[in-house]
Amino acid sequence: MTTPPLEPVQVRLARLDFQQATQRDAAYNPVVSAEFAAEQGPRVLIIDVRAADELAGPLGAIPTAVHVPLKQISALTALEGRGRLILVSTDGRRAATAARLLEHAGHKSVAAMDGGLLAWRAAGMPTTRSISTLATSLPADPDAPLRQPDRHPGPLSLDELRAHVEDAPRIRWVKLAAFLLNGRTACVDGRDAQGVVGTPGGDTGEIALALAAAEACGAELSPGCIDAVLRGWIEAFGRVYLHSDLQALNQMIIALRADPEVPEALLPSREAPPAVWRAFTAKPPAAIQKRLLHHLAQPAHVGCGHLRLSMSRAADYGVRPEVVSGVLQAFFRARWEGLPELDFVVLGGGHQEGAVLLVQLDEQIFPYSHIPLVPPAIGGAQMFVHHPQVTAYQRAEVAHWLATRPSLPALRGRADEVKAALDRLGAQQLQATLGALARGLPIYEATFAEDRSVRVREVGVVGG
Repeated sequence: MTTPPLEPVQVRLARLDFQQATQRDAAYNPVVSAEFAAEQGPRVLIIDVRAADELAGPLGAIPTAVHVPLKQISALTALEGRGRLILVSTDGRRAATAARLLEHAGHKSVAAMDGGLLAWRAAGMPTTRSISTLATSLPADPDAPLRQPDRHPGPLSLDELRAHVEDAPRIRWVKLAAFLLNGRTACVDGRDAQGVVGTPGGDTGEIALALAAAEACGAELSPGCIDAVLRGWIEAFGRVYLHSDLQALNQMIIALRADPEVPEALLPSREAPPAVWRAFTAKPPAAIQKRLLHHLAQPAHVGCGHLRLSMSRAADYGVRPEVVSGVLQAFFRARWEGLPELDFVVLGGGHQEGAVLLVQLDEQIFPYSHIPLVPPAIGGAQMFVHHPQVTAYQRAEVAHWLATRPSLPALRGRADEVKAALDRLGAQQLQATLGALARGLPIYEATFAEDRSVRVREVGVVGG
């Protein structure tokens, strides 16, 4: 009897993320949000189930969708349960019915886009009425973009990088105003196969940076201040992203089991699959939450390299390690209370980045500008992805917000000073993180035009 090949870790994580994001509507149909669908990039296959004459209608169609009309939906059974399918219709009702049928037929990762194209457009994502660009045939292997093909070791070439960003189906777009309200800023980490707007440490790194800038401007962080800032941040800016990885979580599990203050009976069994540990870290028993917070904030148990380095090499980052650990603990406390805006993402595999990619628009950005979400990882290629324009825009907003915080009275009326501190420390931290994780790698700049064309050029070498 032949043993089936082990499923790649990125495929397993994509399936777990999909299952975790899937909800049930009033009729118990599986649904996911439009924002989730937009971020997934090549991790999902978007299927438009409307009739052909609807595609060129006023709503248009999602540029990366595959058109499979509802009457032909049985064709999706040819995928034999592989891949993660998101079905879309005008308002989501037809897609929800089709998703339920496919689920009953045995497909384990299928859902409708909640609210359909109406929700997609309301969330700031673009559509097209050029239906000739839509695919009409299903891929032979929906998981192919996540598999790790053989690739030469070392830096990514300019041609490889250009092929990555010029492949339109890989890139998702979102209106900046909608992103600021509903999106999340991910870390620059190259292991993420989702489409991201990236900056060091993602949202959590930006909160730690904001607090470091506040202290640099003379503010005192009183007890409870970090929790107040995190919760105020959620109210002002929406979702907050934090990532870890399998290696860090495994180290934390070992430390938890060795902790005499943590009863073994309160932990998942030693045979528990990853999904059980995900549920455990999302809502642990109250009796051990304090000890779990301690372990989650230990550098060895932090899977984000930027945050881990911020704690272990604090002088290079201009931030007290207690501030970073305080932000991490505030994040998990709020998550355990049920705040839905907190996204905890677990990445798999090791770092194999071959370049740093700076993503720009060829014009000044405004709330109505559309921003490209670029997947840092496609197959065997990885890169650190940073959006300096979006980051600068967000930090200007954060500076004004910090200068109005009741918990930071020393900053009142000093938004310009806070912005200068954010810029200075942000540049220092970016240099420190790339110097530690990407030294010697080429730096490429991808500049997108209004017509979605892109120019790519090499602009330097990290540490060169």
